[in-house]
Amino acid sequence: MTKIFDYADAGYINTIVVDLKGDYGKYLIYDLTGKLVEYDIIEGKKTYLIILAKELAYNQKDRQLIDLFMKNNGLSEEFIPQMQELIKRVGAFEKSKEVADDYFNKAAKSLDTLKQNQYTDTLYWLLERLKKRNY
Repeated sequence: MTKIFDYADAGYINTIVVDLKGDYGKYLIYDLTGKLVEYDIIEGKKTYLIILAKELAYNQKDRQLIDLFMKNNGLSEEFIPQMQELIKRVGAFEKSKEVADDYFNKAAKSLDTLKQNQYTDTLYWLLERLKKRNY
């Protein structure tokens, strides 16, 4: 059963990894469901990305912004560019990709231990689709 959970974790982590996309010269951060992360910032959602940014924030100004986010359960729209820049600068974006890749690798290794047949072929195919999906 652990092997299936490894696989499920890979799919879950894929939904919390973000992709930076340029739009009219500014960065917008989308999660892999296509939802703008700025709504999570406004709504005060403590997503993996936000928690990771909090852990990685190293200067006082960054920590103050994240503390304000946590205290107020979100930030107004005027803070979104600062928060997006912070997420990128502290390496939360890259780290989240690394974590997702690690889960995908664990899932693939778990599949390698199973008897190979049409079902495992389908799971490999699904794993690759999840890993490469982009909105």
